[in-house]
Amino acid sequence: MEKLIILPSWCESLGGMTVSLSMTIAGFDKLQRLDSIIVLVKSNSLLENYLQHQGHGACLQPIAAEDGAQFYQRALKWVARQPRDYPLLIENCTSLYLLPI
Repeated sequence: MEKLIILPSWCESLGGMTVSLSMTIAGFDKLQRLDSIIVLVKSNSLLENYLQHQGHGACLQPIAAEDGAQFYQRALKWVARQPRDYPLLIENCTSLYLLPI
């Protein structure tokens, strides 16, 4: 079965992206399609803990990493091992400090 893989932009803070991601997962759950989504999260991060607390643990794929750069490197290696027909959604990986004011 094809799965949507979501790679969130940041795992160490809670905000609008977290709410959007949680609502996306809730939508898949409402359609009884949680088996069609995988959300990559940094192990023991704020994001993982929040989504676990919201009851979304079934679709999480924790990635052990010491920092954000290592998380993305390992997450992309994990993605590369998945079937090529699994769509990948990279959730806004632009850091705020790179955006013009």
